Amino acid sequence: MPSENMMRIPKTKSPEEFEKICQDVLEHIYKRQFELYGRKGQKQDGIDLISFSEKDVFVAQCKNYISNSDSNALIEKIKKDIDSAKKEELKISKFVVMTATDRDAKVQSAIFNIQCDFKIEVKFWDEIEEVICKKIYILKKYYPNLIIDEKIKKEKLNKAIKHLNNIKSISNLFNELAKVYQVAHDESNDIQIYNACVTMWNSVNKLKNFKSNWNLQLEKINADKVIEHISKDMPEFYDAQSSGGAANLIVSIQSYLDFFRIEENMINKVESCDTAIKLLKEYSERD
Repeated sequence: MPSENMMRIPKTKSPEEFEKICQDVLEHIYKRQFELYGRKGQKQDGIDLISFSEKDVFVAQCKNYISNSDSNALIEKIKKDIDSAKKEELKISKFVVMTATDRDAKVQSAIFNIQCDFKIEVKFWDEIEEVICKKIYILKKYYPNLIIDEKIKKEKLNKAIKHLNNIKSISNLFNELAKVYQVAHDESNDIQIYNACVTMWNSVNKLKNFKSNWNLQLEKINADKVIEHISKDMPEFYDAQSSGGAANLIVSIQSYLDFFRIEENMINKVESCDTAIKLLKEYSERD
């Protein structure tokens, strides 16, 4: 399955449903509650959603424009809504435009140049779509047919746990070797660390593929971010066959040793792997 930032989902034709989607997406982005402003038929002065706090007021306007053909029309409508919102006695601090159109540089530039007392932001469909796909509860709410309830097979879980254990053990090994290792000083050490680098690199990549293929299921058990954290800052590895040959290989090995020479990095990797293993084992024991 594609990762959340690669998925494409259909746009709703319903303005009311788009407004509800925007409400959920905004609550996720800004970590605060939004509610409908007024009721259908009332004068809304360019505001569809509103969020009050003790410090500020956020408002949003939802533009369910399916077509991307007329940037000028969208710009003029946004400007009109902003002018209307200025007339409200709400002391607005942020005005958010939510639009079903795809990202548009012309619209972005026009909004950036509007002179206003409050901050203006535009969320295009690609950003809205990414949040929907990333947050399983939003995806399930509006696109239930896209949810795959298939359970991760035991074989896949066992392989993932094996990769996590490899990363754990090699993290410790690198940390120990980093204190004494010298390149080309001892052939047996050179072979050991080269093999460890290859195993580490393969394990990290297979773990990334595991997360990509089972992202929705892993999100349900809060394991997706843990696995992402384990692999995100791992140094690159280039073997002797890569561009640069042996020189690149030596640099790669040294970058691993330098990274794991820092005790905090080693501990962080080991603890994160332990957490991921615990979550995967708990998942495998469920009915």
